Amino acid sequence: MATPRQEERVDERGLIGAFIERRFLVGEIIGSGGAGIVYAAQDTAFRRHVAIKVPLLKSNAPAILIKRFLREGRAGSAIAHPNVCALFHVGPLPDGTPFLVMERLYGETLADRLAREQRMSMRDAVNIMIQVLAGLQASHRRAIVHRDLKPGNIFLCEPAGPEGFPKILDFGASKMMLARPRADPSDDELEEDLTATGFAVGTPYYMAPEQLRGDRSLDERADIFACGVIFYEMVTGLRPFEGRRVQEVFTKIIAAEPTPPHELNPAVPHELHEVLLGAITRRADDRYPHVEAFAEALDGLRVSEPHIPAPLPRESLDHLRERYHELAVLYRRSSKPPPPVAHTTHVDVPAFSEDDVTRNELPDPDGDTTARMRKGPRE
Repeated sequence: MATPRQEERVDERGLIGAFIERRFLVGEIIGSGGAGIVYAAQDTAFRRHVAIKVPLLKSNAPAILIKRFLREGRAGSAIAHPNVCALFHVGPLPDGTPFLVMERLYGETLADRLAREQRMSMRDAVNIMIQVLAGLQASHRRAIVHRDLKPGNIFLCEPAGPEGFPKILDFGASKMMLARPRADPSDDELEEDLTATGFAVGTPYYMAPEQLRGDRSLDERADIFACGVIFYEMVTGLRPFEGRRVQEVFTKIIAAEPTPPHELNPAVPHELHEVLLGAITRRADDRYPHVEAFAEALDGLRVSEPHIPAPLPRESLDHLRERYHELAVLYRRSSKPPPPVAHTTHVDVPAFSEDDVTRNELPDPDGDTTARMRKGPRE
């Protein structure tokens, strides 16, 4: 359901119920954020459900914002991979505002999952991150660095197992690596605009040190840094570099050492700390050279996660007590005499496992509420 603010925005644009380009029938709002609104829609040409993203700006908005939105369209359409949200079409609305047509996703973002569960098991975290890295591999092969990876830009689709099937969203902050040929000359122009305004592209908690410095030569290792931060957050519930102010976060990214993950969550293996240092170390040259190396290191941790069995629920304990009572009654009523037991201490009832019953109070199979254990041999 749309919030009142969302309904007000829709009324201003009049998009719900609109038939864009005589092809896309716009439905309800399914997402909204600082950068744009996402609508459910029907692609009548291909008879499929899609999502339409429209930026929160008019045609007279600053050119740099329009360029970033169109860059998302170019990057998304250039990467074809199951772990990257597919982009089908880019076009202008009647007032000149650009819109993107993407595949319709069902599920939740990783940010939503972490807000609800705080942290995840190693197994689920490894499964998710390895697939995210697979999507990034396809992006990096196209010389595209995402530059804004964070839990809010990883969507966990359903149904695809308990952890969800991840897809990378929002390539609006992406850039072409300088060592590769440019897909579009306007990429250079946009990068000049960002550098001229002193704009550091990305989300502070997940930005690599070279991003903070505005280094134009950054490469795929900036994305590896962000993935290391995300994985740390998935298994500990905390980011490795926290702060109340942006400058404090930046200072920690550049100078502080993160707390080893096993000190925050004993269920993760000690080896994870060394693996993550290969992703979130300050010097780019000390990180994994490519996402495949990070994925291989994470995959090696699957067998290192200790098995911590969950305690029996109260219902199971109650069932065991009832079953014990039934078996004890049958044993007492059996026509066969019990086998002789030598050199033992006789008790009134067979031994019973202790849980929430005190040591000297055990169920009596003959009907009394308690039976006290004798402290010595029967007289």
